[in-house]
Amino acid sequence: VGARVSRLGRDLPDAPAGPALPGAHQRDNAALAVALARDAAAAVGVPLPVDVVERGLATVSWPGRLEHVGDVILDAAHNEEGAATLVAYLTSLSGARPPVAVVSIVGGKDATAMLARLASALSAIVLTRSANERSVPPAELARVVPAATPVSIVEDPLVALALARRLAAGAPVLVTGSIFLVGQLRAALRGEAVDPVVTSDPMR
Repeated sequence: VGARVSRLGRDLPDAPAGPALPGAHQRDNAALAVALARDAAAAVGVPLPVDVVERGLATVSWPGRLEHVGDVILDAAHNEEGAATLVAYLTSLSGARPPVAVVSIVGGKDATAMLARLASALSAIVLTRSANERSVPPAELARVVPAATPVSIVEDPLVALALARRLAAGAPVLVTGSIFLVGQLRAALRGEAVDPVVTSDPMR
């Protein structure tokens, strides 16, 4: 269609500052975001000073993406690539014991590949089920968890989180596998109302 192709690391420079988001992968995301912002600003003739870009990167937040809420890490990784990025972050946490994860996955995802990736960085998995109607039954997910990984099945996400905290015994607790699960438990942890759009499926 005649679109210009620009490649990170060849055509696009690094962002002028690191973003206020955890995870080494966010540096690449920041470079792409800044390049898009600069192109958009140029297209409409609006200046985009470096100090504005730096301030934006310094104050950016992304709920549910490597977000720490107390002793819980929330990350809405919901495919194999997201799980691999999450594992890279977990292994970068120096001195931290492997976390216990609360996991729910919706139908249509490669649960086998996701759980294989996640299990490599976890001490145990508590499988649960988000309120989304496409959430896979945890007993079904348990059949594809690598055999060496301890697994518990708890249908209620809040009860699953409580169990994960007990099993972790001071290690981090991770909530992942589903945007819907992260939305539910994030609201509970922060004392907020559950967003009905988060717990329904906007694709339907």
